[in-house]
Order: sequence, then C-alpha cells, then structure tokens
Amino acid sequence: MIVVPTALKNEIQKQRKRHLKARVRIDYSDANIDSTIIAWAGTVSRGSYLAQVYNGREDVSYKYACLDGKWVLDGTWVLSPETPAEQDAYEIGWRSVQFSNPDGTFQDGSSKHALFNRKLLGYTMLGGMVDAPHVSVNFIPRTISSVRVSFDNARMEYARDFDVVLYDIDNVELYRLQVTDNTGVKYVSAITTQYLVAQMTIRIYKWSHPGTSAKVAEVFTSVSELYNDKDILSLQVIENRELSDDGVPLGTTASGQIVLQLFNRFRRFDNTNTTSAIYNMIREGVRIRPEIGDGTNWVPLGVYFAKSWDIPRNDIVVTVSGVDRLALMAESEYKSNVIIEAPEDETYITDTTAEWEAGTETGVDYGTNVIRMAWS
Repeated sequence: MIVVPTALKNEIQKQRKRHLKARVRIDYSDANIDSTIIAWAGTVSRGSYLAQVYNGREDVSYKYACLDGKWVLDGTWVLSPETPAEQDAYEIGWRSVQFSNPDGTFQDGSSKHALFNRKLLGYTMLGGMVDAPHVSVNFIPRTISSVRVSFDNARMEYARDFDVVLYDIDNVELYRLQVTDNTGVKYVSAITTQYLVAQMTIRIYKWSHPGTSAKVAEVFTSVSELYNDKDILSLQVIENRELSDDGVPLGTTASGQIVLQLFNRFRRFDNTNTTSAIYNMIREGVRIRPEIGDGTNWVPLGVYFAKSWDIPRNDIVVTVSGVDRLALMAESEYKSNVIIEAPEDETYITDTTAEWEAGTETGVDYGTNVIRMAWS
C-alpha cells in the first residue's frame, strides 16, 4: 500500500483543474553497475575499506574505535566491521595510518608513498611523491561541475585544510580546489566545469582533531540527474498483477516496466557530446526512480533499471525503457541443490601375512556364518 498525503489525495480526486506533476531521478554511475570505479590511497589503516568511499553511502554507521587513545568503554564505541557481511551492512570508509600532530597538521615527510594512476587497462607509477594522507578514486572519463566529500559524521571529525585535485586519464592535473578552515563533516562546492575527468584525489593537510587519523566516508564520483515537467515528454509505468482464485497474489506478481521519453535538451544525451555531464554514462542498468505529486508532496512509483536507450540523431526525443528488480532476478543464473551421496563400502582382501600385520583393525561385524573385519 502506498501512503498518499492528504493534499495530494485531494488533488487526485479533483474532477476539474487537476494538476499532477512528475519527476524522475536517474542515477547514471551507481557503483553497483559501474565496475570501472576503483579507489586507492597512500596508506590504509586496518579495519577501514577503500571500496566504501564510492558506494554512495555518506554517513558512517557508528563511532568506530581506533588506536588513538580517544575511545572509552562507555557503550557508544564499536570495533570496525570485519566479516564481508558486516562490511556490506556498516559504513566506515577510509582511514589513514598517519596520525595528526597536536595542532591537527600531519607531520611533513612522515610517510612518503608513490602515486599511482589507474588507466583503463592497468596502472602507471609516477615519480612524484606525496606526504599528506590522501585518497583517490578513478573512473571512466566524465564531466564534473561540483565536488562533494564526506568525512566522519559519527565522530564529528573532518579535514580543515585539504585539496581536491582532478586529473585526466594521463594524470595531467585539470583542476585544484584548495580548501582552508573547513568546519563541517560534509563539504560541497560547485566548480568550473571540467571535462574528461578520470581521477579525483582528496589530499588532507590539517585535521579537526589532534592525534588521530584522517577519515573519509565518501568521495563524490556518482552522476545523478533529476528531470521534471520541462524535461519529461511522456512517462508510462506498468505494474501488472493477476490474482489467484483465493485472492492471494503470492507467486502471481509480474515484473514492472517503465517507458520514459525525455527532451534531448542541448543534445546532452548524444554519445558524441563530450561536454555533457552524462557523457559516457548512458548504459544499460542505470537506476530510474519516477515519482508523481502536486509539486510539494511526492509519491515514489518504484525503482527500475534501464534495459534500452533510443537516442535518434535527427529527433529531440530520447526514449529509455526499463524493468524492475523482479525482472532482473528472472535473468539471473542459478544452480539447483545437488545431493552428495556417500560412497559405497569397499572390501579389501589381504593377500599376505605382511599386509595383515601392517593394517590396523578399526571394527568387527559379526553376522550369520560370516565375520567382517575392517582394517586401515
């Protein structure tokens, strides 16, 4: 059952002058479908996980303890996630090995590490060395017009002075944002639009708290766009269901579908438009989240995943078709359970006295006119 706000319900029930609106958010670079994203860092503290800096989760799950002497056994601190299941369920992000000085800065030359750049088919080592804690994320070249970095909201720790550096695929620096006196656990800033960005690096020089490690929960790498009435030409959501005779729809629910037509404004959907914010991002599997409402109250219509794109060069209408997760499950391969049977007993006959004496009796079974002796 979908809960509808009273204002939206009244708008739907109007016989005349009914005005409903639609909007659709498309997540173009979800890490679950974008296998080209990879993270690396100068140092990685034990119990932290680089892959979490691009999984789309900006909030750290708990106040995680580390060997900085700042945590106490008061029930509010927990240990870092360890098992794969815990890593999927709980967010900790990346932590550096270096600890900050009493003034929050990091010791100059405390740890020098070679800088690596991930290209599409491998790694290239550079001669430059870096001192400050840093974490980088590499991805397919894309257009970036804003940066977003999330630090540790659970411990309320953050970088005060840091750089955000953008590189192209050949590790040529495209843009550097120098931040000083930051006071928040989440930093967001618009920047001059940069094209064909393949790497984002966060380099931290001063931390909010002394004597502890640098911590980053999320580095902005995703591309997500919201389309509203002026962008949407047509929206069709299909949800089929066939009830069984007893009225219980278990096992009879069909997968949902969506067909969305968008206005190709400024040819932003064209695959040849390298200046578009979604260049290289249009692919199968991107997440589509439609909503309807009155402009203030919105009701989600489900989550769908793109199956096909139709982007004609001689038309301004782009059509994307998608299905829900139920249809994707139908395409997944699985193997049924295989029953493993125990092998049959084997009979071993000793031919010589030496073989008899070399064996060890493991059991004796007495039956009618027969004695079975087990040896090993």
